[in-house]
Amino acid sequence: MKPPLQIDKDVFRDWLLMYFDAMRNMETEIMVYRGAIEILKKQVGAPQDQEIETLTEKIRKRSEIKEILDEKYGRYRRQALECIEQGSQDQALLQYLQEWKAKGPTN
Repeated sequence: MKPPLQIDKDVFRDWLLMYFDAMRNMETEIMVYRGAIEILKKQVGAPQDQEIETLTEKIRKRSEIKEILDEKYGRYRRQALECIEQGSQDQALLQYLQEWKAKGPTN
């Protein structure tokens, strides 16, 4: 019989938070480019590279994107941290990871 998996709580917490931050940042970029594409579809003529960069930067800074993703990934971060901090991390975390399902549209 294998001994139970020993997890360094601090390392695992840092890794998990880094993971959620990376997912949030990737989804931000996807939303930025989707927004830029929708706007460009409505324009007449082909945009210049600099116009695309300016437009994507403006969209990236929009508060709506930040609010949506802060709510979504903030909730995941809080739930994961609660599981880690409770001390019963083995069972609570395993249950959280087994039940977690991505929600929202596919990117």
